Amino acid sequence: MGRRQESGDNEVSLFPFLSILACIIGVLTLMISTLALSQMDTEAVVAAEAYEKLEEDLAASELEISDLTKQVQAESGKTEAAKKRSELLKLKRENAGTQELFLVAREEATQLETKLDPAATELKQEPLEALTADLQGYLEQIAQFKKELANRELPPEEGEFSVLPGGSGVGVVPRFIECTSNELVLHHLAQPVRVRVNAIETNKELLKLLNEVAGAAGGKVIFLVREDGVFVYRRAKRFADSLEVENGKLPVLGQGRINLQFFRGK
Repeated sequence: MGRRQESGDNEVSLFPFLSILACIIGVLTLMISTLALSQMDTEAVVAAEAYEKLEEDLAASELEISDLTKQVQAESGKTEAAKKRSELLKLKRENAGTQELFLVAREEATQLETKLDPAATELKQEPLEALTADLQGYLEQIAQFKKELANRELPPEEGEFSVLPGGSGVGVVPRFIECTSNELVLHHLAQPVRVRVNAIETNKELLKLLNEVAGAAGGKVIFLVREDGVFVYRRAKRFADSLEVENGKLPVLGQGRINLQFFRGK
């Protein structure tokens, strides 16, 4: 008796189940990868963002300091100019009064000369000599006033910037470096040494000074920053920090000569 063929209607296909299982595994793999990527370098990213924010705050602070410095200088210049004008007007008034006294004295001398006769000349010689001496004194005062007027009309000289030791600097051995618009000026020698901004990292004298400060007890570099020397200061500070040299800064107002006589010999 022949074997009856099995019907294909009773077969079970596993394809839909395997498809769903594969999709679930793919979704889980994608989620795990996404979570892992989102947690990678989180601290580094936060640190970079904080550093950028600090740089922006520093730049804003330096810009504000520069603006305030310019305002202070403008106000100082106005006050000084007003003071000079006041002194000049006062001196002119004194000169006018002296000239009036001179005219009065000359008129009195002329009147005395017309009243004197040859017989009375000897008797009145002493008062006439006194008037002549007064007249000479007035002339000398007028000459002095004119000289002072000429000096007052000259432009004022640039002031001197003196660096004074402070009470908090006990035990510190400072070495001063001036930061101008395009160079550094090393003040640790009797004759200052100038270093161009492009040679900061390669100049032997600067490198020698920084190494000496780094190896000395209490050694510290003080950057004297001019108004137009902020860029040069930043580059020099980065170089000093790379050598682990302790440093600080001190703003310098104006373009006057820097006086470091209180630190000579230290």
